Amino acid sequence: MTINRRRILQIAAVGGLGTVAASSLIRPGSSKQLIAAAGRDPYAAEVDQGLRYFRQQAQVQLPLVEDLVKAIRSGNLENAKDAYVKARPPYEQIETYAASFEDTDRD
Repeated sequence: MTINRRRILQIAAVGGLGTVAASSLIRPGSSKQLIAAAGRDPYAAEVDQGLRYFRQQAQVQLPLVEDLVKAIRSGNLENAKDAYVKARPPYEQIETYAASFEDTDRD
């Protein structure tokens, strides 16, 4: 299945659905409810597809980043470099999309 990331980004910005999508990322249990609320929106299916893709890539990236953190903390520079190389590609797949939700990524 081919996913046109630029098209997903354009669609996510339409009509404030990016805010709806960001809210569903914070509270995953409410994502169906929020997307259903946008049911009359012609782009709801595309936004939902984009969110599934984003979550999938985030799940792929998480263990790789955890390995990177462990390697950095161990002080082994070669292992850290290797872990970075492995963790970077999934991040590159979602970095532009993730930037759409800056306001929700605060600690």
